[in-house]
Amino acid sequence: MTQVMKYKGFKINSIKDKESDRIIIDIEGDIGINYIDKVKTRIEKLSFDGDEIVFDLTKTETVDLSSIQLLYAIRKNLSGEGKSMNIISSDEIKVIYLLERTGFRELLTTRI
Repeated sequence: MTQVMKYKGFKINSIKDKESDRIIIDIEGDIGINYIDKVKTRIEKLSFDGDEIVFDLTKTETVDLSSIQLLYAIRKNLSGEGKSMNIISSDEIKVIYLLERTGFRELLTTRI
């Protein structure tokens, strides 16, 4: 099942991997402070019915502290439900830098 939500500034695709129990949340555009409230609202409407949730940030243009805080809150909620969360980023250095500078490095897993 694929769910696509497109809004000014960003687009979110939710894809259920048919061969595993993984949900991929593909985010494009700006998920920084200017759009974070709308991003949060849209993500809250998604179904997280898989055991592993992967946030694909390879097509994002802006990731900042507000984005990291939102991802951390989502991870905390998912962890409480016994689910895992990973982040994929093409700009891994920037994401890791943000995680380290904000104290969240050990809390989220990044991979390419």
